[in-house]
Amino acid sequence: MLLSGGAPQDLSYKGEPTKLIIGNNNTFREFSTANLATSKGDGKTEIGDNGYFMAYTHIGHDCKVGNNVVIANNSHLGGHCEIEDGVTIGGVCAFNQFTKVGKGAFVAGSSIVNKDILPFCRAQGTYATIRATNKIGLSRKGYTREEVANVHKAIRIIIMGSHTVEEGIERILQECTMSPNIEYFINFIRSSKRGIAVDRSPKGWQDDE
Repeated sequence: MLLSGGAPQDLSYKGEPTKLIIGNNNTFREFSTANLATSKGDGKTEIGDNGYFMAYTHIGHDCKVGNNVVIANNSHLGGHCEIEDGVTIGGVCAFNQFTKVGKGAFVAGSSIVNKDILPFCRAQGTYATIRATNKIGLSRKGYTREEVANVHKAIRIIIMGSHTVEEGIERILQECTMSPNIEYFINFIRSSKRGIAVDRSPKGWQDDE
């Protein structure tokens, strides 16, 4: 489905012919908004299928929102954000431009996101950092117990300790069972442009399992 949306909230926009593309079976509640793209990227703001966008949510220009995404009341995406499949975002969250949230992640309410949120994680705070593995969400999506444990191990390797990100990736390659999810997880880290939202202090990680 191709719809026209409101003009992007970007002073450089001069009426260029850009698009807002919305998939099927989405729900947009009261006063939610989605903007056309600017001409700075590929000219498209894109929203996938089966999304639920609660009241007063905002999808900024040039955003890419995947399938089965839920965004709660009064949460706003700045321009050029990427929200991958199966992400849930709590209420009253704000996302800086160009931030990215990996698939299967959960962002708790009242968070401000200024760096990339790893896939399969729970994130929270101002500024948001990764707090735990989204085990319940992954189980509900049909991941096996073994794969949840495998993903959890990879996340802990990246989040905990004083090693560099590349050293963490090397440990994942050595210590985790390779699967499509682990390969995707590594590629997400390597492609991050804003950096990963990590807090390696003792208070940063909430799940000790």
